[in-house]
Amino acid sequence: MAEILQKEKNPLKNINPHVKDKKDYASIVRIVQTDLPGNKRTIAGLTYIKGISWSIANAMCKILHLNPNKKIHELTEEEIHTITQFLHAPILPRFLMNRRKDFETGEDAHFITTNLDMKKEFDIRRLKKIRSY
Repeated sequence: MAEILQKEKNPLKNINPHVKDKKDYASIVRIVQTDLPGNKRTIAGLTYIKGISWSIANAMCKILHLNPNKKIHELTEEEIHTITQFLHAPILPRFLMNRRKDFETGEDAHFITTNLDMKKEFDIRRLKKIRSY
């Protein structure tokens, strides 16, 4: 009877001793209308934003002097704010921009999230109108 009580008091006895406790962070960080999982590295987490590729995420980390291996949930409010400002007005090399020589303005631009969707939709409408799509 004592053995049964001892087993019930120590339910963690059967767990592998070589496995360390993992801290599962279920935190979600919101950057530019996109929820980023907090357990991802910065460089990987930024790619969850529509219009941000691995190349752009890497360039952002280098330009903003961010640690690409830092987890998203570890970013400070100031770092999140600088990322947001950078995404609204990116200073990137021309070859990384997703809208070079815009049809309407002739300027180079980089669009993300809903702006990217809207520009794509307008381009498709324009091509359908001239019967090229």
